[in-house]
Amino acid sequence: MELVDLYPTLAEMAGLPPEPGVQGQSLVPLLQNPKASRDKNDAWIFTGRGHGLRTERWAFMWYPAKRNRQEAFMLYDMKSDPGQFTNLAANPNYAGLRSRLHRRLRERVASVK
Repeated sequence: MELVDLYPTLAEMAGLPPEPGVQGQSLVPLLQNPKASRDKNDAWIFTGRGHGLRTERWAFMWYPAKRNRQEAFMLYDMKSDPGQFTNLAANPNYAGLRSRLHRRLRERVASVK
């Protein structure tokens, strides 16, 4: 769930059609049936310096060079390290995962109008 889902949810609850091109999706099906599933399985976060992606297991942050002195990444295993003490982004064992999450995050950033 993301803040962008708030407007479509409130519009549906009020019986109003959402404006064309609005991002996000109504959470009414989840409110009516907590076992219902969503087609999104991650959340995107934006800060002034970077972007983050949170999946069920992973927390990934990307700080683009244009906003920072140099590009930086953070990757945390939220199952084994919920306190985010060990950054796995530079660990070669996680290079493939980092690449996939980075690609997914860039796609999410590009989809925002």
